[in-house]
Amino acid sequence: MVRFKRKADGFAEQMSLEDAYRLVGNLIAAEPQPALFITDQLIEQHPQNMPLQWMKAYILEALSAEYEYSLAFCEKALDIDDSHIQLAQMKGDLLRKLGRHQDSIDWLTSCLQNFPNSWEIHMTLGMCFLETGQSSEAETEMRTALKFNKHCVYAWFSLIGISRFSRRDLNQMLATKNKKASVFRNSDLAHLNFAIAAYWRQQGDMQREVDLLHQANGCTKRDAHYDSAQDQQRASDHIESFDRTYFQQQSTNFSGLVNRELPKPIFIVGMPRCGSTLLEQILSSHPKIVATGESCVVETSLSRVLSRADNFSLKPSMLPMLDKASLHQFTSEYNKLVAKLVTPDAIYTDKSLDNFRVIGLLKSIFPEAKIIDMTRHPLDIILSCYQSGFYDVPYASDLTFLAEYYVSYRKIMKHWESVFEQPFLKVKYSELVSNTEQEVRRLCDYCEVDWDPAMLKFTSSANNVNTMSRTQVRKGMYSSSVNRWKPYRKMLQPAIDVLKKEGLLKMALT
Repeated sequence: MVRFKRKADGFAEQMSLEDAYRLVGNLIAAEPQPALFITDQLIEQHPQNMPLQWMKAYILEALSAEYEYSLAFCEKALDIDDSHIQLAQMKGDLLRKLGRHQDSIDWLTSCLQNFPNSWEIHMTLGMCFLETGQSSEAETEMRTALKFNKHCVYAWFSLIGISRFSRRDLNQMLATKNKKASVFRNSDLAHLNFAIAAYWRQQGDMQREVDLLHQANGCTKRDAHYDSAQDQQRASDHIESFDRTYFQQQSTNFSGLVNRELPKPIFIVGMPRCGSTLLEQILSSHPKIVATGESCVVETSLSRVLSRADNFSLKPSMLPMLDKASLHQFTSEYNKLVAKLVTPDAIYTDKSLDNFRVIGLLKSIFPEAKIIDMTRHPLDIILSCYQSGFYDVPYASDLTFLAEYYVSYRKIMKHWESVFEQPFLKVKYSELVSNTEQEVRRLCDYCEVDWDPAMLKFTSSANNVNTMSRTQVRKGMYSSSVNRWKPYRKMLQPAIDVLKKEGLLKMALT
């Protein structure tokens, strides 16, 4: 890396700005760190150049840098030129990602006075409203974004669940698809196809919906690069390596890491679309429990210990063999990150679902941590994932991969239960929606908090929701999402075959 930095310095001294923009643009997707080096050198030579400031802000986001640092840089750049529309929009988006939704709404609303026709600002404002449960305002902003950019496919995608698509909407989406399909990125075409599929779902035309779902997930799969066989082997190796003997041998290393004065975690694990957002909203409606959402604190801490530039590279990696020094570093990094989210006396939820892979580490460092395994009928999970468009979940675009990942998840959870000789609290989605108070009281007992009736009024919670479940969770309890898979049995046959082979479908499929 040092050699590249020296080389980057030389590039910055010799090339024109036009050549630099081209080089940095090509590097951002494949090698963002070198792109950042070059951009920094160019900014030293041209500190007032706003395109360079914008490029650096963009690269920092691509590197998944801490949002506070990205925001500080963005604001510094806006001090040079407050009329830069892309930086103005980015500031609003960073505030949103930091959970400062009202600050974001206030900032973006003020920006619209200067940039009333900016589809980017309307789009970002719409996302803020969506995550704070203001569906009507969100729809207005999304549709305003489409007014100024009729090919803004993510606006169509974001309207799923909060808007009833009209025939006119369908025609506009189809016109965009016909005109732009050849130049769209896979992600854009996927989002558009998911929105068109949602139109046919609303119309009750399952065959057309299924055809569009296959097209949408086909686009997503082209960028997914998921190796299911490798992941299954990794899971098997993980189970073999991290057995009870391993943790007994490591007990001395783990013993010095426990700090009972820190905030108390409740880890919610499971599959995407299992009902975890609903569960977290219920728990965080308790006055003593704070929601941190999908904070990815564990992944981020591990990435720093392992010197990994991107957290995403840890998915779906397993817990690495960490020596005593690394364990201490992990604990230190974890505690620093948690301290930014909650106060020392808090009980907090972390619903980073992939944490099921590292429960051994978590239970060793936090022996009093609560582990809640949120479960749902596997075919309801698989169907919902296949309909949702999880572009950052590499296994979610293939029905067989989804089923195989579910199998690995169940095997790993069974393994941890045997290692620690205790079952974790298992919450069934179907029971939570049909026997809500009984299940919530059971949750309170497990989490060692007093029952509070406010937990049954979770829809009025002020918590922001930035997951795919953001619209459903605002609707309260409903049973219509239980056994949704049944009409889609034909489409789901590849997943059914995998689950039946593994003995994970106990109920009749008729």
